[in-house]
Amino acid sequence: MNYLIKTGLTGLGLLALAGCDTPAATGAARVTPAPQTQAPQNATGETRLVIYRTSYMGLAVQPKIFVDGQQAGTCAPGRATTVNVSPGTHRVSATTLGEKAVEVSVPKGSTAYVRCSISAGIVIGGVKLVVVPASEAAPKVAKLQASAVQ
Repeated sequence: MNYLIKTGLTGLGLLALAGCDTPAATGAARVTPAPQTQAPQNATGETRLVIYRTSYMGLAVQPKIFVDGQQAGTCAPGRATTVNVSPGTHRVSATTLGEKAVEVSVPKGSTAYVRCSISAGIVIGGVKLVVVPASEAAPKVAKLQASAVQ
């Protein structure tokens, strides 16, 4: 009898967690608009997008990162990927169980930052992308291992 109670409670717990971080029923990607922050001019004058991950949570989960549909790198712990882009609005996306995406506007000659993180999941963690102001992101990115500029 004790076994049945434990099994039942475990099943209820798993059902409660199953709804966490699932994509919409339609399977469509959720696009989160970026906050309207002006990216500062960078020293090189190039227009860049930096995607970085500081957290080691979900270490084994390293989804591919796409910028405007083209693979730019992976969301790897302790790494930053820099992508040279044209000025304008760009779509950054990644997929684990469902696709997550953000749109970020990058003015000419500036650098915009997107933080990638992994949230807890039952089978595999979900990816989360957040546009971060340069004042907050640049000091963190400076401490990370850089991937090749693309």
